[in-house]
Amino acid sequence: MNIAFDKKKFSKKTGKYLIGPSTALEDLTLHAKAQDYKRRMSGLMTPLEAPRIEEKIPNLDGYAVSRKVDGEFCLLFYDGKSVISVNPGGTVRAGLPAFAELAKHLKDAKVKKACFAGELHIKTDKRERVHDVIRIARNPKKAEDLKKLQIALFDIISIDDEEPREAVEVFRKLTEIVKKGNLVLVVDFKTTGSRKEIENIYKDWVEGDGSEGLVVRNEQVGWFKIKPVHTIDCVVLGFSDSPNERSGMLHDLLVGLVRDDGSYQTMAKIGGGFTDEERIELLKKLKKLVVPSDYVEVSSAHIAYEMVKPELVVEMKFLDLISEKGRGGPINRMVLSYSNGEYSAVRRMPFVSIIAPRFKRLRDDKKPNKDETSVKQVSELVPVDDIKKKVADLDLPKSEILKREVYTKEVGTKQMVRKILIWKTNKQVTGDYPAYVVYYTDFSTGRKSPLTNELIPANTKNEAESKFGDLKKKVFLSGWEQVK
Repeated sequence: MNIAFDKKKFSKKTGKYLIGPSTALEDLTLHAKAQDYKRRMSGLMTPLEAPRIEEKIPNLDGYAVSRKVDGEFCLLFYDGKSVISVNPGGTVRAGLPAFAELAKHLKDAKVKKACFAGELHIKTDKRERVHDVIRIARNPKKAEDLKKLQIALFDIISIDDEEPREAVEVFRKLTEIVKKGNLVLVVDFKTTGSRKEIENIYKDWVEGDGSEGLVVRNEQVGWFKIKPVHTIDCVVLGFSDSPNERSGMLHDLLVGLVRDDGSYQTMAKIGGGFTDEERIELLKKLKKLVVPSDYVEVSSAHIAYEMVKPELVVEMKFLDLISEKGRGGPINRMVLSYSNGEYSAVRRMPFVSIIAPRFKRLRDDKKPNKDETSVKQVSELVPVDDIKKKVADLDLPKSEILKREVYTKEVGTKQMVRKILIWKTNKQVTGDYPAYVVYYTDFSTGRKSPLTNELIPANTKNEAESKFGDLKKKVFLSGWEQVK
């Protein structure tokens, strides 16, 4: 296993601790493995409310029930000498005291190479918070801070090319390796074949100890994430009517929260939790509040939402929320301004994805504002980049022209000019722009519309150059002279 990296591209924080990008790794597949594992686990994991354990989880032998840890997920790679971590977002960490301890455990166990899944989290008697983990991991103020960071192992990807499959076997093997750890531990777990026992574990660890939740694993029925239900007070931004025989009843709501600058950020679509009576009454209210909008979003039924005055507040319940994609990177949601009775799209900004959103109730006692329906309700649960920044103050990176060619042609008294160029937008992370654009303009005097143009988006430089070449062959047939 090759875990070497270019130290020149890493930042030294304190002591031996280094942070750098995955692009500095000699083996770039390590980052891909972290992304693939996160994506695969997201697909396997079924979110579940505790009251539905009896309904959804059958009595079977071989359940591994583990305590959910609120930290930074990562894969840990060991090459026989040392350990590094790689997270799906592409951050590589090396030199942490916890990594040195894990390497010692593995050497003592005579392991030559290994890969584990774990959580980097805070050593504390209280419930850990990922905000605290990120604060220390990004910028520790002193060497002692690093000793607060623990590794909680919960899965084995491989040990000396062997891949244990059953969850019970995974935890047995982990406890054999980490017999007594200080900064490295195996997440608390129990094995059972009874859903009643799972309910009791939930009461002890989550309701009693205040843990984030449980993860229940079984090779026959999959993975379950059991967490307390959260609630957030949201602003209703739009709605859609039900199609066909349920017409006249609300289909779903588009909801959002208020940023510190007074703008509205879209967050979730709520389609469940309503009674039929609530669907009828809410639809009547919302139809009276319809306003114009230059932003269009569609419902799960592929119907465009009708946008409404930001006057109604609803309480939404949900099981979980995440602030990054399975392969890393932010989840961007549109920010809207509301002025003079209409919405305008501003730009997409990092936010969250809500797992299993459901309507709880209408909050007539609350108003849409940055105190009662604030984005702070989200940032208190998970870290979100730029959550406090004013959208208007954020400058987008400037585009750069990579290639530009100009051609002219004369036919009688008519002068014709055609330009073709490739530009790199540098704005693709917003979700509103392609990475590259091929831009073509055609000017001809004497024509009814003298100037025409065409924009062709591309995801990669190679794709842009290919489209540039195809367009040149199409529009510059004969008689055109390139302007040097």
